[in-house]
Amino acid sequence: VTIDGDQFMLNGQPFPVYGANYYPRSTPFARFLTETDLEAVSAELDILADAGINTLRIFLRHDDLFQCQDEALLPLADTFARLDAILRYAGSRGFRLIVVLNHDSTPSPDFAFSQRTAAEMAFIARRYREEPAILAWDALDRGDQAYLHGDFSREQVLAWLADAVQTLRQADPSHPVTAGWWQNAEAIAPLLDIVSFQHYGEYDSLRQRIAIIRSQVSDKPILLTAVGYSTSALEETAQRNLLYQTFEEIAANQMAGWLVYMAFDYPLTATCTEPDCPGDDDLINYYGIWNTSYFPKLAVDAVKRITGRD
Repeated sequence: VTIDGDQFMLNGQPFPVYGANYYPRSTPFARFLTETDLEAVSAELDILADAGINTLRIFLRHDDLFQCQDEALLPLADTFARLDAILRYAGSRGFRLIVVLNHDSTPSPDFAFSQRTAAEMAFIARRYREEPAILAWDALDRGDQAYLHGDFSREQVLAWLADAVQTLRQADPSHPVTAGWWQNAEAIAPLLDIVSFQHYGEYDSLRQRIAIIRSQVSDKPILLTAVGYSTSALEETAQRNLLYQTFEEIAANQMAGWLVYMAFDYPLTATCTEPDCPGDDDLINYYGIWNTSYFPKLAVDAVKRITGRD
């Protein structure tokens, strides 16, 4: 996939992103890559492909991929083998992947860009720089939360992001770089190849955010990398309607595409890591558009209408 102005292209044709944020149903979050069953991944990718989804956003944790010993960088062979297989399975089905780095990790007490982080990012980027299934690197997921919550200054976070983007571009000039900001994504547009933002609120506020970003960014793809509504808080009908309105708004503004948050619901046994175990009504378990039995929620109908699979 290449970039032409504010759109993605594949084999000379526009490539609209119809995507999902993805963890395997039974091994999400901290269990991803360390416990993931590859046969289950293969079956789940078939479900997603049948609905017309063409892009996945996956999340890597550096501590799952590397062991640090005497300042030496030691890649963990088993974990990278799982990641290699997932990329292979995804590519064979025509998926493109946005790979999120530095997920759920605190970039040092003062948000300084460490040599270890740089080395790990460079290793990953170099390893996969010729991988056609990768659409883009996402340098930091929701990094703006660090300064919106007052833990760090905006200047600290943006300096870290600038160093991360430079590291990725040097290690892998083939793939574009983005960062999945929550708010004010237009403010970091000069640093990135793709402008990414996320939304979990009301439809009217989404329209306002799109209008602001669109007014300030015209020469780069704009991607809604996460939009989600938990059916623990909403009826399935409301989830479907809100997502469909979002998809139409993205198309009307000629943006590059969208990715729902998440692909699948998660059973409590999958998200429970002692001592922090979510309850039956916890929002995080029910953002999926397929339930834990792989039965499609009504939101899948909205996806299929947009992708032409209805």
